[in-house]
Amino acid sequence: MKRSYLIAMMAVTVMSMAASSHAVPTFYLLNTEATNDAFRGRIDVIDLGADTRDFVTDVDPSPFGVIEDWRGFATDGSFFYYLNTDGGGAWPGRIDRTAMDGSGRTPVADIDPSEFDDIEDWNGFATDGNFFYLLNTGGTGAVHGQIDRVNLDGSGRTKIADLDPTYYGAIEQWLGFATDGQFFYLLNTEAGNDDFRGRIDRINMDGTGRTKIGDIDPDPFGVVEQWLGFAAPTVPEPATALLGMGGLMALAMRRRRSA
Repeated sequence: MKRSYLIAMMAVTVMSMAASSHAVPTFYLLNTEATNDAFRGRIDVIDLGADTRDFVTDVDPSPFGVIEDWRGFATDGSFFYYLNTDGGGAWPGRIDRTAMDGSGRTPVADIDPSEFDDIEDWNGFATDGNFFYLLNTGGTGAVHGQIDRVNLDGSGRTKIADLDPTYYGAIEQWLGFATDGQFFYLLNTEAGNDDFRGRIDRINMDGTGRTKIGDIDPDPFGVVEQWLGFAAPTVPEPATALLGMGGLMALAMRRRRSA
């Protein structure tokens, strides 16, 4: 009885820890400003729960050509990913990867930009480690607010959701788009509206359930519309954490029997 109770309590603890991770999410921001050498390529991390902002690393913008065209920025917690959404350049649709310290830039995939019509409108880019996701933030057109998914090799484009852009006022200002594998997050990078700039909303993976979860102070970011890269590390599923806890319990019990 005691053993069953202990297992149940540990399960509740693990699931509570997983749930609390969504109450205080951590996000990364990348500065894609082309005209300020002091900041472009800089990555910061913010913790909404602790209300902290810390410098993480700098990526060298020169390998990316015109860095302001690399508006897609994502992380799976192991790497950073960058998507070129320049509709007229040499690399539209190309995805590169770097280590979390900004080093080791490597091309990983190309998506077909023609499938996305005006690829520069697909500024939302995210990954959960299993797929890449793209959000159309174009202010006009039939597909603004549409979320598509592609495989990690850039193939298999599939529409998975629509979010209602009217909720967001000028949706083209919500250029920050991220996922932790359980929710999508949107960041407003509009510089001219103090009521919304720096605001982060959360939605379900089907585009429903919009909820405001916090605000970041745009002042530390100078020109907030230059910090267009926005990413969230993937959160392990509660079941995965529970399995790991169960394994630790089994190991402990075996050691106890052998003692």
